[in-house]
Amino acid sequence: MAGVYLLEFACSGVGSFFVIQLACSCAGTLAADSTIRLLQMVLLVIAQNVKVESEVNGYEGEDVYLRCVYAGSSSETRITQVAWAKFSSDKKQNIAVYNPQYGFSFPVANYKDRISFKDVSPQSLNDATIVIKSLKNDDDGLYTCEFATYPNGNEEGNLQLNVLVKPNSHAEPVSVNGSSTEAAVAVCTAADGKPPAIIRWESSLQGNFTSTSTKGSSNGTTTVTSHYRIVPTDQANQKTVTCIIEHKAMKSPQSIPVVLSVQYLPVAVIKGYDDNWYLDRKNVFLLCEAYGNPAPSKYEWKLINGTRSEMVNSGNPRLTVERVDASFNGTLVCEVTNNLGTVRVFQHILVREVPEKSNAGAIAGGVIGATVGLLLIGLLVFFLKKRSKEAKGYPERKIVCGEPPTHVLSYKGEYDVQKPLNTSNNVPSIEELPRSSDDGSMEKPKYELSDDEDEERFNEVGPMLRMSRHYDQTAQYMDDDDMESQRDGSIISKTAVYV
Repeated sequence: MAGVYLLEFACSGVGSFFVIQLACSCAGTLAADSTIRLLQMVLLVIAQNVKVESEVNGYEGEDVYLRCVYAGSSSETRITQVAWAKFSSDKKQNIAVYNPQYGFSFPVANYKDRISFKDVSPQSLNDATIVIKSLKNDDDGLYTCEFATYPNGNEEGNLQLNVLVKPNSHAEPVSVNGSSTEAAVAVCTAADGKPPAIIRWESSLQGNFTSTSTKGSSNGTTTVTSHYRIVPTDQANQKTVTCIIEHKAMKSPQSIPVVLSVQYLPVAVIKGYDDNWYLDRKNVFLLCEAYGNPAPSKYEWKLINGTRSEMVNSGNPRLTVERVDASFNGTLVCEVTNNLGTVRVFQHILVREVPEKSNAGAIAGGVIGATVGLLLIGLLVFFLKKRSKEAKGYPERKIVCGEPPTHVLSYKGEYDVQKPLNTSNNVPSIEELPRSSDDGSMEKPKYELSDDEDEERFNEVGPMLRMSRHYDQTAQYMDDDDMESQRDGSIISKTAVYV
C-alpha cells in the first residue's frame, strides 16, 4: 500500500542527529526484503560524508568537471589534505594532491598540464572538485576523491568517468555490375566510437541493410560497419541513398548521402531513318544514341548485305551518307562498346528508285475542304430558316392571364389571298350565300347584316373578313361562275374583297 516511510538514524562520527524522510509512492505492497534492500542503499549513501556523482559522461576533446564535496559539519573534524586518484590495472595512482602546507602536486605527466582544482584553498578544503581539460579516450576509468581528516582518518568517494568518443564516419558507393542477384551497393562506417554508434539508411529504393561491430584493440572503442543492399539494375545507377549515424557524443544525427554506381552494358537505339531513302539522295544521316556505366567508349557502323558485311564508319555515333546508292539496301548495324562489353542495334534500309510522295498535303487539303464545306452548309441552313420566318408573316399570339383570347387579323396586302381566312361565328357560311333558283333568279342570302350592325361588329372585334354582294354596272347579283371550289371542299368567291 502506498505510504510514507519515516527513517531516523544517527550518523556515527558526525556528532549530530539527522532526521530523514523518505517518500515512496508504490503501486502495490512492498515486499519485506525489497524494503530492507532499499533502506540499506539509502543508509549507505547518506552515511558517506564524501559526496560525489557515481557516474559522469565526458566528450573526447572537451573539458569535464569531477565534483567532490566533504559534507561533514562537525567542528571537531579537521581536513588536512585532499587528493584524487585513478585506478589503472587494479592499481591506485594519485593524479592530483593538495596540502595546505606543501601546496599542489600532479604526479602523473599525462595529467600535469590538463588537471586543476576548482575552488580548494587553505581556508576551504571542503570542495575538492577538479577539472580535466581536453579529455582523452584514456581518461576513461574509475576515480577516487579522498579527504584526510583528523581524527576520523581518510574518507573517500568513488566516481566512474565515461569518455564518449565521437566516431569517425564516412560512406561511399560500392561499384557493382548489374544483375538479378541482391548485392551491396553502398557502405557506411562509424569508426572508433564509444559507445558503439547506431547506423540506419534512408532510400526510395527497395533495399535492406546489415551492420557489423568490431571492438577496438584496448581503448574501449567500437567500429560499426553497415552495407546497403539491393538488386542492382541500370535504373538504380545514380540514385541517392543516405546513411544516418546516431551517437551519444553527437548533438544530432549525422547524414551522409551516397550516389550509387551500378555498372551495366550500353543501351542503344538508332534514330533518324525516315523510310524514304532513294537513289542519289544527298546527305542523309542516322544517329546511334547510347548510354551505359561506364560510358560508351567506342562506336562502329557496319552494313550487312546478305552475307557481306563491311565497315562504313568508325568511332562516331553519327553516320552521314553523302549520296545514297543501291548498296545501302540491307541492314545497318551500330556496335557500341564500354568496359563491360559490346551491344549491337540494327536498322533495316530500303533504297527506293524514286522518292516516296508524301500524302501530308492531300490530308491537309482534305481537312481544309471538309471545314469549308461545313461552314457553307451552316450558312445555308441559317439563311433558309431566316427566309422561312419572314415568309410566314404571322404575328405572335399573346395571351394575357385573366383575359379571354381575342382574334387578331393582320392585313398583308391586296393579293395575299392564299392565307386561310380568319372568320368568326358572325360570318355567313357557304349555305347562306345567294344561290340561283330553278327559274334562274337569285335567292337572297339567309343571313345579312345591316349597315349599323356591320359597323357595330367592326368596332367590336376589329377588322375582319367582310362579305357583301358584289354589284357591277351591268349585273344586279353575282353569277355562279364567280365561285371556285377548293381542295378542302369549300367554295370561295373569285371577286371577294378581303380587308
